[in-house]
Amino acid sequence: MAISDERIRQLALRMSAHVNAKGGKAKPKLKVVGKQEPAGAPKPQGDCVALPLLDPSPRARDIRRISEIVNARAWQIEVTRALDQYGASYVSDLSDEAIAALRERLESYEDCAQVGFELHESPASCWS
Repeated sequence: MAISDERIRQLALRMSAHVNAKGGKAKPKLKVVGKQEPAGAPKPQGDCVALPLLDPSPRARDIRRISEIVNARAWQIEVTRALDQYGASYVSDLSDEAIAALRERLESYEDCAQVGFELHESPASCWS
């Protein structure tokens, strides 16, 4: 849900008036700042739209690869299994090592699927 800058300004003024009406000592001068691009963000050129920068860290690349495999093959249950195994609630709660292990496991499943094995008939070597 996007809130317009005008609506944010209106809410900020109401909050300021509320604080002042309650006898608050602070008389905040709230300033609404428009959307700011992060430093180094690409600038749109002409009719082109600048895409957001991707996190280039190995952890972020692993998470994107996990997401790609899971969404392409409908293997969300493997993410759930990993979360249960490591006692985490979210993928972002997993350690770097756990994320790397999950990526390796999913890639090995994908290798098995690509050579023609169905998951229910995969050899044990594809599951370890």
